[in-house]
Amino acid sequence: MLEVPVKPTFFPTAAITSADAATYRQVARYALDDLQHAIATYAWKRCESRDGLLVGKVHCIEQDELDARGGKPCLVMRGAINVRATVAEVLAIVAPSTTDESRRWMHRIHAKKYIDGLVLASVACDDVNNELRVKWTAFKDDVGPALGRDYCLLEYAGLQMPPNGGPHIGFCVNHSIDRPREVPSLSTFGYRRDSLRRTGFLIVPSATSPEIVHVTYLVSSSSPREVPMDKWESALSQRLLCLSTLGPLVAQRRLSQLPIVDRALWVPDSQRKFCAVCLQSFHFRRKHHCRSCGEVVCASCADHHTLDVPVLGLLPVRLCNVCIGKANAVPPPPCIAPRHKKSIVLLEDMQLQLPPPTTKKASLGLPMRAMLEDLYPSQRAMRPIPEVIDETSHGVVPLDELVARISSIKQAIAGIAPPPRSEPPSFTAAIETSTRHHHVSKTACEDGNEDDDDLRSDHATLLESFADDFCARYAHASVHSARTSLLSSSLSSGSSCDEVDALKHQVDELHRMLDDANARLGDYEQEQAARQLKYVESQSGNAPNDPIVVRRRETYDALLSELHDIMGLAPRLA
Repeated sequence: MLEVPVKPTFFPTAAITSADAATYRQVARYALDDLQHAIATYAWKRCESRDGLLVGKVHCIEQDELDARGGKPCLVMRGAINVRATVAEVLAIVAPSTTDESRRWMHRIHAKKYIDGLVLASVACDDVNNELRVKWTAFKDDVGPALGRDYCLLEYAGLQMPPNGGPHIGFCVNHSIDRPREVPSLSTFGYRRDSLRRTGFLIVPSATSPEIVHVTYLVSSSSPREVPMDKWESALSQRLLCLSTLGPLVAQRRLSQLPIVDRALWVPDSQRKFCAVCLQSFHFRRKHHCRSCGEVVCASCADHHTLDVPVLGLLPVRLCNVCIGKANAVPPPPCIAPRHKKSIVLLEDMQLQLPPPTTKKASLGLPMRAMLEDLYPSQRAMRPIPEVIDETSHGVVPLDELVARISSIKQAIAGIAPPPRSEPPSFTAAIETSTRHHHVSKTACEDGNEDDDDLRSDHATLLESFADDFCARYAHASVHSARTSLLSSSLSSGSSCDEVDALKHQVDELHRMLDDANARLGDYEQEQAARQLKYVESQSGNAPNDPIVVRRRETYDALLSELHDIMGLAPRLA
C-alpha cells in the first residue's frame, strides 16, 4: 500500500532537457488552445444547476494521434460559476507552485477525493507571467476496482491577453504526458494510470463588476470498460463540485492575510461602554475583542471565522464586521492612492504612523473613528489631535472673530486692518500732540476755570488707564491702534464739556462691548462644559434622555408592576 503523503524522494529527480522543455511548451500552448476551443464551440447539454453552479456535458470521440483507424469515446464535463475574487486569487488556489501549497489547497478544494500530489520539475516559459510544471497527482476512484487514479501531467498556468483587448484572462491547463523512467506505473499499489485531455480552468473577469470573475472548469476523460457511462458521468460531476468551494476559500484566504494583534495591544474593556461597530450599549451583553484590530465589540458584530494561522493551521478566530469588510474590499488601482485609510482602531494608525487629521471635518470619511473619539476622550489622548472650533455651528462665535470685533471698537463687523508694528513712536507723538493741544486750550481760556481743567485731566487719566487695561487683556494690533487713536482724539478735544461727554459715552461703549464679549465667552464655556457633561453621561449610561436607559427603566417598572399584581400587593407609587 502506498504511504501518503508521498515522500519527496519517492520519484527520481526529473531531468528536463532543452528539447523536452521546448516540446512541453509547445504541448502546453496546444492544450490551452484546445481548452478554449472546446469551451467556445462545443454544443453543451445542460445537466443541472444548483447553488449558482451550471453543469453541462458533451460526448465526443478521442482520436489517438498515433492510431488513425479509430478512437475512444470520451466524456467532457463543464462547470461554470461566478466567484467574488480576482484572477490572481483564483490562480493562487487552483495552480499552486510548490508541493506543500498544492497539497494544502487541493485537499481543501477536492476534500476526500484528493489523495496526494508532487511537483516534480519546473520548466521555463517564454512569458514571465506563465508557469509550466511537471506534476504527479492522485484521486480516489469511487466507481472502479482500483484504489485510485493517478496522473503524470503538465500544468500550464498564467495570464493571457484577450485578442480584442481588455483585462487579462487566467488559465490553468492540465495535460497528461509520459515519463516512465521518473514516474512509473503504480499498479502494484492499486492505482490505475489515467490520462487528461482538455482539462483545466479558465478565469475571465466580469464585464459588469470588478469584484466578480467567471470561472469555467472542464474535465475530460475516457470511460473505463468495466464502468458504466452513467456512473462515470456521476464521478466526473463530483469533481466539478470543487467550483462551489472557490468562493469560501478565497474569502478565507483574504481573512488569513489580516494581521493578528497581540493581546497586549487590545483596547481595554474599561474604555468601551458601547460596541465599536454598532454603537449599542453592552449592559448585560458580553464584551468580545476582534483579533485583527483589538477593538471591543459585541457577539453579533464579531463572529468566528476559520483562518489559516501560520504554524497553527486552520483555527476559528473572532473577527469584527469592519475588518471583514476591509479584507473583502477590492483594492484601488495602483495609480490612484486612497485619500483616507478606513479603520476604527486608533492604535493601528499609531503603528502605521498615519498623519492625524487637522480638523474635525477631516474625519468625516471615517464615521466610526469620529464617534469613538467623541465618546471616549481617553482614547483620543493616545494621539494628540488639534481641537478646532467649527465656525459653521450656529450660536457660537469663534474666538478670533470675537477678538477682531473687540479690537475694531467702532467697526465690529467690517473690522480694521492691523497697522504696522511701529506703534510706540506714533503713540508718543499722539500723547505729545494731545498735551500741546491741552496746554493751548488752557492758555486761551480767560475765565481760568480750574474745576473744568481738573475734570478733564482726571477723565484723560481714567481713559488712558482703561485703554491700557483693555490692551493688556486683548493683545491685538488693531486694539493698540484703536487705543492710540482714541487717546489722541479724546485729549485734543478737552476744550469743551460736550467733548468730555462724548468721551464718557465712548468709555461706556467700551464697557458695554467688554461686557458683551465676556458674556459671549461665558456662553461658549458653558456650552463646552455641557458637551463634556453629555459625553460623560453617555459613557456611564446615566443620561436622562438615553433611549436605552429609558427603555430599561420602563421595562423595570412594568416588570415590578406585574409582580405586584401577581403577589396581590398594592401598586407601587410612581
